[in-house]
Amino acid sequence: MCHTSVHWVSALPAVLLGLRTVFKEDLLCSPAEMVYGENLCLPSQFFVQQQPQAADNGFIKKLKTHIQQLRATPTSNHSAKPTFVYRDLSVCSHVFLRVDAVQPSLSQPYTGPYKVLSRTNKNQLCLCLKNYLYLHLEGIGKLQPAVDSTAGSAADELKDCRNYRLFVTDKQTGLRFLVDSSADLSIIPATSNHKICNSFKLYAANGTVIPTFGFKILTLDLGLRRSFQFPFVIAKVDRAILGADFLTKFQLIISMHNKKLIDGVTNLSIRSHIACVTSADSISTTDKKSRYANLLLQYPNLTKPNLLICNSKHNVKHYIATKGPPVFSKARQLDGNKLKLAKQEFKFMLENDIIRPSKSPWASPLHLVSKKDGSLRPCGDYRRLNAQTIPDRYPIPRIEDFHHILKQTKIFSKIDLFKAYFQIPVPEDDKQKTAIITPFGLYEFNVMNFGLRNAPSTFQQFINEVFFGLDFVFAYSDDILAASSTEDEHSEHLKVVFSRLEQYGLRINLGESVLGMHQLEFLGYMITPEGSKPLPEKVNVILNYRLPETIHQLRTFLGLINFYRRYIKYAAKNQAVLHEYLKGTKKKDKSKIPWTKEAKEKFEQCKKDLANATLLSFPNPDSPLALFTDASLRSWSGTATV
Repeated sequence: MCHTSVHWVSALPAVLLGLRTVFKEDLLCSPAEMVYGENLCLPSQFFVQQQPQAADNGFIKKLKTHIQQLRATPTSNHSAKPTFVYRDLSVCSHVFLRVDAVQPSLSQPYTGPYKVLSRTNKNQLCLCLKNYLYLHLEGIGKLQPAVDSTAGSAADELKDCRNYRLFVTDKQTGLRFLVDSSADLSIIPATSNHKICNSFKLYAANGTVIPTFGFKILTLDLGLRRSFQFPFVIAKVDRAILGADFLTKFQLIISMHNKKLIDGVTNLSIRSHIACVTSADSISTTDKKSRYANLLLQYPNLTKPNLLICNSKHNVKHYIATKGPPVFSKARQLDGNKLKLAKQEFKFMLENDIIRPSKSPWASPLHLVSKKDGSLRPCGDYRRLNAQTIPDRYPIPRIEDFHHILKQTKIFSKIDLFKAYFQIPVPEDDKQKTAIITPFGLYEFNVMNFGLRNAPSTFQQFINEVFFGLDFVFAYSDDILAASSTEDEHSEHLKVVFSRLEQYGLRINLGESVLGMHQLEFLGYMITPEGSKPLPEKVNVILNYRLPETIHQLRTFLGLINFYRRYIKYAAKNQAVLHEYLKGTKKKDKSKIPWTKEAKEKFEQCKKDLANATLLSFPNPDSPLALFTDASLRSWSGTATV
């Protein structure tokens, strides 16, 4: 290329070939040797004969080592992708946290909302997760503001982010519902027509008792292309609530991120809006201030009203053994309001497998029973069926038998069950006998219904199976008494009782239950660590009882006072004159009583004896027993004392 006679383009291939054969000190070889394993021959070398050289193994080893040490040079395309950050994250008081783990379908993509405790910089937030702190550093993109900036300053004023809830509206009635998965039950506000309170109680977040007025079945249209029929508790509240029981029953999912209520069955959703509520709107079936609140929280379903059938495991069934041909009656006519109520109740029972359509030859008429809260409960008038039913002789315990478990006990609890009959199935062959005829169809029960002749015996057999082997429990139908010596022992006993009840699908009516007391009322008696005695209010009723005018009134008085007969000294002697009036009379005899002076004195003496009734201590089988007997030509008697 130094000669002007040769153009540089013609000489360029030779120059490049020479560069490929030049030895490089940093590589300890030429470029051609790296590619082909040996050097190239220049044009001048083609005329010089050379012997081929064997491959240099040392070179190959050096090449492998060098290749292994090579590292790729970073480029701009390999840099981290920019993270999208919501503008409101710099000012919001609460955030949602995205869940990146693999979850089941239709699961909520975000958890929270969580309160922002502090900010160190734009990529660091200190969050409050329940009772501990969580420092979020690199994953700022996993956060989303709990409230849009257009929502105003409500987020700044709230102290607890759990007060944000979804609201939906029933298209039929226009009733607006708060969707609250933390509420144990679904409720609707009471009206001015609801005046009689129910024994079932609810509690606010601050422990305030919320009165209830029974239940009402509503059919909601939330815009999800299917209807939702559900029993709501009527309570003294300001707004209607769709609680955890409603959401679980119909598989509805709350999406706070999308502000939607999702139907887990059809995958349809409705657009909702988020609003803040006060902490007082949180409804619970358990008083959080109760001594046994933490124990009850371990069994969350135990305090919810049991309106549906649970798949419990037990061997008790209600058999209906009959004699004679099937009996049937015609349907009784109902007025418009009662007919509407009956249809609604039967539709609810039909959809929840409590009843089913029937083609039975048996048919008992429908009877609507008025309840204390003023509502009506449909049941069957089974008098003709009961007349043909063979009685079940399973023993019902005597009320006084509860004294046998109370020796040396000081802590007592009374537990009342809620609608436990529905947990006892009826055998397939006997379901047709429970058929009820109505103006709108014939239906038979899949579970034990009220009014059947042997229902008390069947339920006693069932409740005995539930508490089998627990010597600290006495069960009389749906009234349960648990007694212990110390508070710690009583807590363990209640834990066993609650576990058994939940296992068999039973529920507790906390409004009628009393837990961990040193004295309480049970089956008409006052129970104390020292013994039992008549209830003062029952005694006052008898003391104020007027002189009976008819035989029927006298029989009623003797029945009242003889309930506490074991507490009255010389009861038979003082009542002998009164019983003389009952000889040869009918059951409901309205004939007048010719009172004598002696009879009136004995009547007043009976009342005084009850007022002076002594405290009966609990029997102790370890104490010595003495038996005193006496006999005459007309009668004999005996008394056992400890």
